[in-house]
Amino acid sequence: MSIFSSVTTAIFKRSSEQLLEKYESKLQKLADQQSADQLLDDLYKLAVRSINDGNEQVFYKTVELLQLAFGKGIFLEDELDNVKSLFILTMSLQRYYAAEHVLSLYRPLLRWGLPVLAKLPEHLNLISVLAYKYGQHFLISRIIEIVFMVMSKQEMKAVLQQDCLNTLKVIGIGAVRKNDTGLYREINSRYNQWIGRHMQKSNIAVVTDCQLFWLHGIVQKDNLEMYTAWLEINDAVLASGLVNSQELLDFLNGWCQIFGQAGLNPFSQLGPAMLNNVISISLATEDIALIKPILQKLGQNLCCIIGVHDLKSSFAVLFPLFEWGRNIFQNELRFPGNGDGIRQKYLFLIIRQIMMIIEQIARKNVMSTSGDIIIQLYRLWSVYPTLPCNSMRVKKFCQFLMLYWLRTSHRVKEISSYEEITKPQLFSLQEMDNLRGLI
Repeated sequence: MSIFSSVTTAIFKRSSEQLLEKYESKLQKLADQQSADQLLDDLYKLAVRSINDGNEQVFYKTVELLQLAFGKGIFLEDELDNVKSLFILTMSLQRYYAAEHVLSLYRPLLRWGLPVLAKLPEHLNLISVLAYKYGQHFLISRIIEIVFMVMSKQEMKAVLQQDCLNTLKVIGIGAVRKNDTGLYREINSRYNQWIGRHMQKSNIAVVTDCQLFWLHGIVQKDNLEMYTAWLEINDAVLASGLVNSQELLDFLNGWCQIFGQAGLNPFSQLGPAMLNNVISISLATEDIALIKPILQKLGQNLCCIIGVHDLKSSFAVLFPLFEWGRNIFQNELRFPGNGDGIRQKYLFLIIRQIMMIIEQIARKNVMSTSGDIIIQLYRLWSVYPTLPCNSMRVKKFCQFLMLYWLRTSHRVKEISSYEEITKPQLFSLQEMDNLRGLI
């Protein structure tokens, strides 16, 4: 650096510090709005000049004076645009810690009600995209804090909360696409708290839409840890008691559709988990009007998966449906007729989907019958690594599937052709009596 440059820098630094003292003094004794407007304009000019010249010390002090002014209710009509422009400048200069300091200007502005709050979601949306573009995820954490501060304001109208939720939707999908599990968990932690304290009935459609949007991205990344965090939000939304049957049906339909995409990848970690969760939530409602279309939708998706892959390669995805069928069947044998027959309705609905899948595989194999496919199913199922029971229980359920198929297809006389499954008979006399009500 030349002597001239060094002298110039020193003069600028001294003059900037003098200006700061002058502006600070002015701030303490503002007489009218005109002088307040002029002071803010001067502060912004000093902030731009100091960051362009690399004088971050002056820049930070200038931003602190702006904070002080905003805290006193001194701000311009287009103040949010000024703050946004300052943030964009610091990012373009790659002064990321200076950009973080600029974000602190939003906090005092939040005190001044709806005129400011109404414009804020759009601004936060833009600056979050910019932070992702430059790969500065620590700035996203600061933006998230501001978003939830806005969403938690008592005076927020429903429509403004929805605008904030749409901003959160953009921030969340950014974390998913960057595969940043830590950031996504941070978003979900704050989101979970907000749902428990501030979510309104009018927000449900936006919240569920946001969830499905994120799930689609999570499936593309096949990130099981993110999916687990995503489920925590689901639990909070459902526990709120604000979701009606139709909204839940629409949400589960969307979930089923995304499951269909996950299930097409036989190596997906999420496919089996998603199938298990959808069935679990559906059955927990005890609402046949909801359970029936969801199980049918799942069955259709599984038939599509079978159309692409064979039984062996897609068995991991199918496994949860088979296990739900086996468990409900086992409970029905042990406690027949309990629960006003609703468990038997669940069983029939699941059995129909299982048999539809089996028949689809048989049609695809041409030379095989559904009985042959049931035998293949038993062979795969009985040695499955994560089988939660002994193989005899699997065989017992497969015997039931075989008897169901033989009876419904009027092929009882062919029972001797499938002795690998039908022998030995695993049902007691009492269970055989109970089976008459099931077949």
